[in-house]
Amino acid sequence: AGNSTAGRFAPGEIDALARLQPVAEAALSPLLRARRGIHRIGCEERLTYREEQIARLVRDGRSNKEIARDLALGQPTVKTHLMRMYRKLGVSNRTELVGALFL
Repeated sequence: AGNSTAGRFAPGEIDALARLQPVAEAALSPLLRARRGIHRIGCEERLTYREEQIARLVRDGRSNKEIARDLALGQPTVKTHLMRMYRKLGVSNRTELVGALFL
C-alpha cells in the first residue's frame, strides 16, 4: 500500500526531496525575486513608468547617485520620484518601498 499522494516517487525519494526543498528554495529565491513584478496592492495611484524603473533599481540595491547615472537623471529628480512613490504607497523609506512593491 503506497501513499496515493506520492505519485511516481518512492518513500525514500520523497524524504530526500523534502530535505532538499529548503536548499532549492534558497538557491532559487533571488532569481524568483528578480523576475517578480511590481505589486500594486494598496496603491490607489498607479506608479509611472519612470517610478517603476527607479523602484526596480532600488530593489537591486542601487544608490540615488547610481540610479541617476543609469537613467540619465539628476539626483534631485530621483529623490523626487522616490518621495512621490513613498506618498503613493504610504511608506517612509527604501526598505518599506521594496517590501510594498516586491514582497
